[in-house]
Amino acid sequence: MGGRLFLDVTAEVPVAIYPLGEGPDPARVAGVDLGIIHPYAAAGPDGEGLLVSGRAIRAEHRMHLADTKRRRRAVSRRAPKPGQRGSRRWRRYRRRTRLVEGRHKWRVRQVQHEAARMVVSWAVQRRVGVLKGRRPPRRVGHRCGAADPPPPPQLCCPGWSRTVEPADTSPVPASPDVTPAAHPRQREDQLARGGSPHHPGRIARPTARIHNNPPKTR
Repeated sequence: MGGRLFLDVTAEVPVAIYPLGEGPDPARVAGVDLGIIHPYAAAGPDGEGLLVSGRAIRAEHRMHLADTKRRRRAVSRRAPKPGQRGSRRWRRYRRRTRLVEGRHKWRVRQVQHEAARMVVSWAVQRRVGVLKGRRPPRRVGHRCGAADPPPPPQLCCPGWSRTVEPADTSPVPASPDVTPAAHPRQREDQLARGGSPHHPGRIARPTARIHNNPPKTR
């Protein structure tokens, strides 16, 4: 293009370098179960486990839903009819809604990223080389009528699905901090400044609990 030459070089570069005998071992396998109450529940090869609480994500969704309902109820009378152009106040409301939606999605992605980093750091500290989870037996059909073979069975953790975290030992504050605020306008200002559902002006962080006892299975 334009008499210029371009050279693309591809090389394999190690992502991380570990001392001898301290790197991940492919023979050490840990099982990971995904969920809603606990986004990640992991069971290590030595009987240790990790539970990552999803209360921060659920609180963010709950507060965002409450704010969205209040906004729509307040501007329902000013909504333009089909075929009409919205007023300036309506356009400002739409712009404000897009900003709030973008901040909400960013907070959720940030908390999910931090929760995944917790699991990876926990696995690296225990030299876990393989993380396996449970896949549902799903068969995908094609136009020709053939279907893919079912995926091979992988390591699952049935004991973690029945794990209950006592309310008095939870590392996250109880329900008063995750319920909608008494003053929605004050809550709106906190969200606009980038605050968290629990503390204004701070992003919600996922919490994790490490269990040293092996999970109970039937």
